Amino acid sequence: MEAAATTPVWKIIQFDVTEPYDIVCIDGKLPAHLTKCKGIYFSIKNYLDTAISEIPEAGEISLLFNSRKTHPVHDTIGYSKVPTVKRPVFKKLSQMLLPNQTITGFYLDYGKVLDRRGHFLPYTVNIYFECECFKEMNHGQ
Repeated sequence: MEAAATTPVWKIIQFDVTEPYDIVCIDGKLPAHLTKCKGIYFSIKNYLDTAISEIPEAGEISLLFNSRKTHPVHDTIGYSKVPTVKRPVFKKLSQMLLPNQTITGFYLDYGKVLDRRGHFLPYTVNIYFECECFKEMNHGQ
């Protein structure tokens, strides 16, 4: 075995927002072999028939890593009915990950995801983590 190389890995944590002004507790784990979170991207899954095409702030998210030892993420999540054809842009992070530690936090819905009649539309949020893990380089086999 030789020196380890980093390999990119993407993981997703998903949760549902079912009521306006919902506060959703986030409690998840990333696999133990991941060593660093290099980026994060949020999206509201699927098409929603909202009254307006752009909702810059559908809700607020806060994430704590390594069993609440660090708090690198506090942001808002938006929604757009207009599909984008380009690759999503991950927000840069440089968060070291301790093995078998949790990612916790909350999501607060702002009550803005409404249909044309003003009724709340339930939705799902995806959190994409761009991580790296070390992979042993095994030359000559």
